[in-house]
Amino acid sequence: MLGLRRGEVVVVDHQSEWEEIAATTIKHIKEIFGDNAFDIQHIGSTAIRNIKAKPMLDIAVGVACFDTLTDIYPKLEENGVYKSSTQPLPGIVLCAIKDCRENDIVLCNLHIVVIGSEQWNNHIVFRDYMNSFPEKAATYEKFKIELAQQYPTDREAYCNGKNEFISSCISEAHIYFDINQDITAIEPINAGLSSDKKFYMEAAGGKRFLLRISDISEYERKKTMFDIMKKVADLGVPMCKPVDFKIYNDRKSIYQLLTWCEGENLEIVLPTLPKAEQYALGIKAGEILKMIHSIPAPQKEQTFGCS
Repeated sequence: MLGLRRGEVVVVDHQSEWEEIAATTIKHIKEIFGDNAFDIQHIGSTAIRNIKAKPMLDIAVGVACFDTLTDIYPKLEENGVYKSSTQPLPGIVLCAIKDCRENDIVLCNLHIVVIGSEQWNNHIVFRDYMNSFPEKAATYEKFKIELAQQYPTDREAYCNGKNEFISSCISEAHIYFDINQDITAIEPINAGLSSDKKFYMEAAGGKRFLLRISDISEYERKKTMFDIMKKVADLGVPMCKPVDFKIYNDRKSIYQLLTWCEGENLEIVLPTLPKAEQYALGIKAGEILKMIHSIPAPQKEQTFGCS
């Protein structure tokens, strides 16, 4: 079964034939685009193993720029690939593969994007991340089933309902593929007061990490803080120890990778402790602060945010 009417929302069990049809379609599209296509990939839910999906393929075509495609569009139409009359998404030219233009049933959506662009990268990393973490794919499938039941004739509402989950997973996917660690689990952390995005990560061998992501505009401040943290860690202070600091996400973001430090919420735990233990912890905290203050302050005044 392949094909879906415009606006209709139906999800069906994963079909093994989808990969075969996608491979045949990619070969045919490559013949039409020739050297104008740098890469062509099967994307979307039908490219995610073992999950339900709408019975309609998604294919991404990576090109150098859209200006080179003027002569390609007529060839596409001759082969049943029709450019959509509306183009709602910036940076993507959408086309539909149908038996004929008048047919309301779409067999495949063609996403023409600039190779290496944010749109291209997001399509690829989302697919690969879902296939790398079956439990994430299962959660995605659950969203799809619920939304399909809720919006059986409203494709736009169905897609909008997935956006937040997809956006979150794309952020996690870039982390997973950009960080040089054998990551086995990654989960967002919603606690804390800073504007940083924070993630708990597990890696092979039982290693655990805290990942903090900031906007590139924070580079100088965060790098200074990271370097000071390394000096503090060298003193033997119990803390999340700095591991790595890098620019990533096409130079839009920076990340700090630190070891995971198990602990409890002091505001909740401290009042439950005996007074003598609270006093002992206060003494210990003072000793730690004294060690930290042995490190000279940076020459340029910095204002550091809360965790």
